[in-house]
Amino acid sequence: MADGAALSLVTRRGPLVYVDDIANPQISSEDRHHLQRVLRLRTGAPLVLGDGRGSWCDAIFADSPEITSSVQFEEKPDPPLRLSVALPKGERADWLIQKATEIGIDELVVVAAERSVVRWPAGKAAKPLERLTRIARAAGSQSRRAWLPIVSGPVDVAAAATPFGTAVAQPGGGPISPNYRNVMIGPEGGWTDEELACGAPSVGLGPQVLRVETAALVASTLLVALRSRLVLAADSAPENAPGG
Repeated sequence: MADGAALSLVTRRGPLVYVDDIANPQISSEDRHHLQRVLRLRTGAPLVLGDGRGSWCDAIFADSPEITSSVQFEEKPDPPLRLSVALPKGERADWLIQKATEIGIDELVVVAAERSVVRWPAGKAAKPLERLTRIARAAGSQSRRAWLPIVSGPVDVAAAATPFGTAVAQPGGGPISPNYRNVMIGPEGGWTDEELACGAPSVGLGPQVLRVETAALVASTLLVALRSRLVLAADSAPENAPGG
């Protein structure tokens, strides 16, 4: 067994594959096909097994994967970050889910806004949610996430605005700060006046008018960068920072 203290998920050799039970790993037929036919992985090649719930370990690819390190556990990112979005159509929605997952958003909530283009009939959300979850899973594997995001919805604007730290993306809004945990992205037709009266403050995402998936990308990047301290809020910048 390898020394657990020396292990880092993002630097391990081999692709990351999610399994239901990391103690008794079984690679799905879909994942096995991808590993063998697309990635050209051969028996004995290194890979990483994860359960999408924080646990992962090194392994060797085989009919029954052989675990070669102790099982590691990563704490869930804190605070959890949410993106609540009125989805665009087709591949644009897929791209949005994929990139928000790669960036590090923890919860992706589909919002049924008044001007939403994508509308799921009552009781018909299970299949499209399953598809979006598969997209998030593949993106999580590619970006080597220990924790997979939760994809849910649809919810109305009032429900999406409920969590503490929610802001509504709107041209002319204020800056995103570390206090925000959830940014709501509206449809390209915009929020209605009634929706903007949901009680959440508005935040701006730049001087231009953005498409839904672009706005989602910008909001996701800002939220994760602030949480990770890749960028600092103005009131927490070091004294020797440029312009300080």
